[in-house]
Amino acid sequence: MARSSLSNIEQKEKKLSEITTILENFKPTRAILLTLEESDVESATEIGKEIMITTNELLLRVIKQIGPTNVQTPTLESIIVYIRNLIHTRSAHMRETVPPSLLISWYEVSQLMSSMKNEPELRITIRKAIQLLDIAYDTATWAYKYLSIERSNNDQIGFIHRNSIAYTYE
Repeated sequence: MARSSLSNIEQKEKKLSEITTILENFKPTRAILLTLEESDVESATEIGKEIMITTNELLLRVIKQIGPTNVQTPTLESIIVYIRNLIHTRSAHMRETVPPSLLISWYEVSQLMSSMKNEPELRITIRKAIQLLDIAYDTATWAYKYLSIERSNNDQIGFIHRNSIAYTYE
């Protein structure tokens, strides 16, 4: 029991360390974006795509920390819906931790990702790439805060095991 608790702590510290590394990598990315010329939309588009993927991966980390899910195809849209479901139906602590403005930003990123997938010729401006970077930074900060909060049960957060509910049959 003590061994599994230690490994859970080590896994949590590793995840937090990875998020810290992601946050540190945003600084040089911002510097690169600020040095690009306005006409260099190809580079801004590539950087923007990487930033959107990073945002998706950060949210996936939080979902995996929550516990087993039924999210089969982890698109950004399905992740957002899953988190919103937790906010509205299952988990009081989630209501306090996800700022509504961040949820709206995630939907905007999701729509942009979907548009770029359906229309590959779309390009991102430097200004939009910086906005995406800000959203990714806020997401990473939120994920770090969320993953670093101690919960009473680290394995399952926000769920009631269905076997623990008393059923009555009439």
